[in-house]
Amino acid sequence: MARIPRDKLLDELFAAFAQKEHWSIKALRERTQQPEIYLKETLVDIATLHRSGEHTGTWELMSNYKREGVRILLYYLELIY
Repeated sequence: MARIPRDKLLDELFAAFAQKEHWSIKALRERTQQPEIYLKETLVDIATLHRSGEHTGTWELMSNYKREGVRILLYYLELIY
């Protein structure tokens, strides 16, 4: 898998989180077609990995990115890409 530019990967990740709140690394890797290490390096800046509880092993967008305005913008960006 070849790395895409970080800004494009962030766009794809935000679009994914606009669709669904929790993602496994495997599902994100399949969706983005990016190497797992590169994906994890990018995810730590925008998401939290659940290490216990109901959503163990899944990533969730950090709360500062979850504001409603951000979701609307992300939905719009997803429509134009």
